Amino acid sequence: MRRFILAAAALAGLLTPLAPVAVTASGLTNREILMHCSGCDMAGMDLHGQDLSGIRFEGTNLRGANLEGANLRSAIFEGTNLDDSDMRRADLRDARFEGTSLRGTRFDGAQLDGAVFEGVNLSKGVLNGLSDGVARSMLNRCEGCNLSNVSLAGHDLRGVRLEGANMRDIDLHGANLEGAQLEGVNLDDAHLQSTNFHNAELLGSNLRNSDARNANFQNAVVCSDDTTTINDHGARSVITGKTDCLGLEGTDLHGANFTGARHCVWLGNGTAPRCKPATAQMLQEYGHANLSGAIGL
Repeated sequence: MRRFILAAAALAGLLTPLAPVAVTASGLTNREILMHCSGCDMAGMDLHGQDLSGIRFEGTNLRGANLEGANLRSAIFEGTNLDDSDMRRADLRDARFEGTSLRGTRFDGAQLDGAVFEGVNLSKGVLNGLSDGVARSMLNRCEGCNLSNVSLAGHDLRGVRLEGANMRDIDLHGANLEGAQLEGVNLDDAHLQSTNFHNAELLGSNLRNSDARNANFQNAVVCSDDTTTINDHGARSVITGKTDCLGLEGTDLHGANFTGARHCVWLGNGTAPRCKPATAQMLQEYGHANLSGAIGL
């Protein structure tokens, strides 16, 4: 495709009509143009109802774009600016969002089955007003996401995967995070009153200076050991190292329930983790926890 078509002035003229089957004077449809639109500035563009399935948006500026009801199934958004865009009722099944900013984007009624969000910014009310099901779909595979200052209070978020997410100052009071994968998550200064972390994995996460009064940590994995795997001519051995626990320095744990909280070590090779009860000494020594008022240990 001829690159000169993608010059900013020409692109604005070509995409203005935005009929689903519009053909430009150059004989190219909007879809064909967008398929070769790397790094384009499409801020505020009206693309509602368009068939944009499978298109790769790389470094594209779609800030404030209208994508309501668009077919974006299996589309890839890499390094894209989608701040304040409208994706209501869009088909986003199996779409991928990588390193993309979604601050203020609307997802009401969107189909998100199989969508993957990695390293995206979901702050500025993106999740406000969404049903638990839609919120879970967005967060189910949201590794490294920015959720700082977001409110998810009372949401049912069972089983979500948020490894490495920035959740500083998030409001999760009364939320259900049973079985959630929360390894390496930053929950500093978070509002976690009565949050349910039952069976969640919290390895390498920090809850420093958070309010976790009456939070439920029953059966949660709160401590682990560093491991090193050595393969010597087919002979495999695992060396267990330093213990690491959930960071709880300055956290208010009055009424928090640690009954059955676990210390688990993953030995790899597809084997089940080796677990034992976590102890108050572990959490105090390695997690710097003040367990005054906590129960179950």
